[in-house]
Amino acid sequence: AAGTLSWISHEEPARVLLVEAGAVKPMIALLSSGSSDAAMHAANAIGWFANEHPTRQLLVKHGAIEPLVSLVRTGSPDARMHAANALGWLSSEKDTRDGMVGIGVVGALVDLLTVGTDNGKRYAAIALGWLAYDKSTRMLMVDEGAVPPLANLMATGTDNGKIAGAFAIGWLANEPTARGKIVSSGAIDPLVKL
Repeated sequence: AAGTLSWISHEEPARVLLVEAGAVKPMIALLSSGSSDAAMHAANAIGWFANEHPTRQLLVKHGAIEPLVSLVRTGSPDARMHAANALGWLSSEKDTRDGMVGIGVVGALVDLLTVGTDNGKRYAAIALGWLAYDKSTRMLMVDEGAVPPLANLMATGTDNGKIAGAFAIGWLANEPTARGKIVSSGAIDPLVKL
């Protein structure tokens, strides 16, 4: 059922109907209590649900963040990718970013930058870019080692991965104390080539 709901959630009118029908809570529950495949499909559906602005707060209210972070750490490669995508959508607004950092989202996403699939790395970079909108998070990201794998993504990733890496590095560069780490990590050459 999670797979079917995941596919249905790709269409905007259907997403709204699924949310109104109460699909959010069961999908969140599957992130941590379902099979590996069910968790992957649930994370995919939650990522699609998070495309809708009003649903982001509902997902946070019902506790989606912690199981998504856990799935980024321990899920299958596809589950990690979909969880990072959902976290990216959720972190695109300040109201939903608040509280994400305190539960280890940065470390989980930085890890995914080094071990994830191409799309997993791209989604991790996008989520880190949104998290870097907040000045208070930028140095934490530098301290947790985000810059070298982002620089590597810009140098060796897919075209979309390179763009996502540049998005995150761009927001980190707004922090004056992070600029030296950006330069020393080798990020300048890939940025120039983009």
